[in-house]
Amino acid sequence: MSKLLRYFSPGQYCFLTSVTHNREPILMAYPELTDAFLSKLRDQDTQVLAWVFLPDHLHILISSSKSSPSNLMKKAKVAFAYHYWQHSSFRSFLDSGKYEPQWGTGKAPDFEGSFGE
Repeated sequence: MSKLLRYFSPGQYCFLTSVTHNREPILMAYPELTDAFLSKLRDQDTQVLAWVFLPDHLHILISSSKSSPSNLMKKAKVAFAYHYWQHSSFRSFLDSGKYEPQWGTGKAPDFEGSFGE
């Protein structure tokens, strides 16, 4: 992560670029995913002035009166990831019952002895 300090002033124009993990071409697979991304930005009192979604990356020109570009992108990426999870083949694989997830069973593992001995 860069230690470059960024200055944010409410109302300024910001040109943002984001790339998919391993540059996988998933952005054009489901149009509702890009809609979720843009909707989340607009929900944060942000003007989305221009955008282009390419298969493996995106460019967005925004102006925000409240949130920093970093916070906006975090929230938009979470919205995108949630919708992508709903459409992904991994989710279908889990829902098919071929793989039984063991997450959140509520049981703590049994440990013999005590720690620090």
